[in-house]
Amino acid sequence: MMANSNSSGISELKALHNSTNALTSPRERSAKNTPRDRNHAYASLVDIVRPRTVPVLSSRQTSTSPRGNTEQKDGKLPRVRRQSQAEGSGESRTSREQDNQDSRPRTTPAPSTAPLTGDREVFPAWIRERKDFQVFFPRFSDHVITDEEILQQGVPKEPSERNIVELQCIARWIMKIPSMSTFLDLNQATEIAKLAKYRAFRPQEYVFRKGDVGDACYLVLSGEVHILIDGEKVASVTKNSAFGDIALQLENATRGADVQAAFPPGTASPGALTPNSSQSAIGCEVLMIMAEDYHKTLARCQTRRRKHLVNWLHTEVTLFRDCVESKLHFFELVSIDVPLKKGEILYTQGESVGAFYIVRSGRVRLEVDIQYERRHRWPCDKHKWKQQVHAVRSRVPFHTEESAGFFGFEMFIKGQQTRAYTVVADSPTVELIGLNRVDCFSPYFSFTPRAQDRIHDKNDKCRDMALKMVQQQLRAFRKSQSAAASKNTPTHPPVVIQHKFPHSSETPEFQFPRLRPAKWKADNEVVSAFQQACQ
Repeated sequence: MMANSNSSGISELKALHNSTNALTSPRERSAKNTPRDRNHAYASLVDIVRPRTVPVLSSRQTSTSPRGNTEQKDGKLPRVRRQSQAEGSGESRTSREQDNQDSRPRTTPAPSTAPLTGDREVFPAWIRERKDFQVFFPRFSDHVITDEEILQQGVPKEPSERNIVELQCIARWIMKIPSMSTFLDLNQATEIAKLAKYRAFRPQEYVFRKGDVGDACYLVLSGEVHILIDGEKVASVTKNSAFGDIALQLENATRGADVQAAFPPGTASPGALTPNSSQSAIGCEVLMIMAEDYHKTLARCQTRRRKHLVNWLHTEVTLFRDCVESKLHFFELVSIDVPLKKGEILYTQGESVGAFYIVRSGRVRLEVDIQYERRHRWPCDKHKWKQQVHAVRSRVPFHTEESAGFFGFEMFIKGQQTRAYTVVADSPTVELIGLNRVDCFSPYFSFTPRAQDRIHDKNDKCRDMALKMVQQQLRAFRKSQSAAASKNTPTHPPVVIQHKFPHSSETPEFQFPRLRPAKWKADNEVVSAFQQACQ
């Protein structure tokens, strides 16, 4: 009876030990004797789930359980404490005394752990080898996976099998292609990545022929394709470029040229490929975007954006808080999206008024033109002067509009027909919502009196800030000019007037004054000649 209970306990512990070893990756088992694994071995499942933690035992846990305590020594299997002594067991007296000491209630000491050598030791190796772990926690992984590797892994998959990490990577890659980033944003590119299909073409295989219906656009993932007209190569498209994108802009457009996959790099002719390699060689890999999927995605994103736009206008923009829902929907229908990049100029001071703008995201900078003048004059005749003016124009920023701000309100100011300021994008990406001048005064849409008061207040505020900035810059300019003029002006005149002649017999009041040159010589040729004439 006692032997059966001991054997069942040992079998249970062996199963637990085997399950612990099963969680260890083959790489970790093969390198078990390395110093890293000897110092940081995982003794049980608790150490794997909660590594390097010291359990705090309660008074109930420290008491002797019916099944007894288990210990692990020198990396061997746990040994079960005997519940009672059996006659004829063959154990020595020393082992019985040790078992009696183990049966006493005591607190289990905390296992001693080796010091950590880095942040990566927090997670076991079999977790660090997972691709999803490497993507989300690159700091703890042995190998940092790049976007190029994710792209090569995710593009060949079926669209429904791609995970969110691969879709986001494909979307970022699509946005790097100039012909696609012009018409798409990152959210739209992510939606298209869910529908784009992978195609691979062998060398000299035609992607499409002249006269075919253009129903798809192709993005080159690797390799190269040649554009052929009447069998002659006229251009080539390489990696990270697009071709056939006219099909996304025109409906039922026909192809105007043949597109053929090129040979892999290093093989310039068909004779360089063996029969077996020619069947397996890949001339180019492309990501195919169907025109139908493209237009459906844009329409779906546009509908979703418009729905959010109405709520955003009503809650965030002060001008539309008093508008009824019908006016908001009219604004949503007639408004246009104006994307800008940092440094781009929306309009300049003096242009004709065209639209009213609201900042959806990003930041724009309002600047005012200042003209600095330098005047020079010199005598040309009796009581006549000639004058020359040097004018320099520059722009000075005076105000910044951020999200939910508005500008371009000159159309609401009586007598204002041109732009009063210059508007420049001040953040990496800026998204504006524009409302045409005709739509602003449409009978179906009109700003409330309170909104018009806010527009006039904003105009007065911007005018005062611009005037203050102009005056401040002009004062600083005049001060610098005065300082420069005083610095160049000598402290003593080039000639002096001598009123008294000591050797003359005439009294001083009857002596005629005489001009004498100063002790210093002027750099100006005219003044220097004048000094010499006075000697």
